[in-house]
Amino acid sequence: MPSLCEGLGISALEAIASGVPAVLANIDGLADIASETDSVVLTSTAAQSIADGIAQVASTQIVERQARALLDSARIRELYSIPNGVQSVINGLYRRDQSAA
Repeated sequence: MPSLCEGLGISALEAIASGVPAVLANIDGLADIASETDSVVLTSTAAQSIADGIAQVASTQIVERQARALLDSARIRELYSIPNGVQSVINGLYRRDQSAA
């Protein structure tokens, strides 16, 4: 995902959650997602860096690549699940309410 600016890279999350190996630009948002995984490749936004990242993923044995992608998928699905998202909002609202009192 050769993006220059991302808040929350939903397409990256969806791809990783689907078990697809990912090559992401090392920018805020995408780097945050990658930090929660073991096999996502981070690159600069330069074309050669992206090509090198794709080559790195492609050079990994397919069985290993699939196994890593599935582990990352499980981790992302857990972290960004609906229950965890709801709990995060509730926690944020509760903390905000407590600090206003």
